[in-house]
Amino acid sequence: TVLQYERQMRKIQAADRAGAPVTADEHLRVIHDDEHIVVADKPSGVLCVPGVNNNPSLLTVVYGTYGCESNVRDSMIVHRLDMDTSGLVVFAKTNVALKAMHEVFRERQVSKSYEALLCGHLPFD
Repeated sequence: TVLQYERQMRKIQAADRAGAPVTADEHLRVIHDDEHIVVADKPSGVLCVPGVNNNPSLLTVVYGTYGCESNVRDSMIVHRLDMDTSGLVVFAKTNVALKAMHEVFRERQVSKSYEALLCGHLPFD
């Protein structure tokens, strides 16, 4: 059916975008950096983490640029944003920071807000 075809095409397009190179010069915009954390402004269209296919990601660039205490790339990620979502992402450089940041996110002590950009018109009922 047409719907199945459209879904398959979206999957193919997403896979192509996920494989696009991510570089520090083009994609890494650091908002805050201290001895414990890095906060980066993730652009839309960039993966936060490499995933099972080890795609290029913001995490890989942050790890390559800053490293972390554990020397384990996946030990830096505090939270994620979807590929098409832009916004601030927190990365931990130390094990203490990772544990503390996971705790505040788990306990919902972090305030999040989202804005959407729409094209077209919304029906008002």
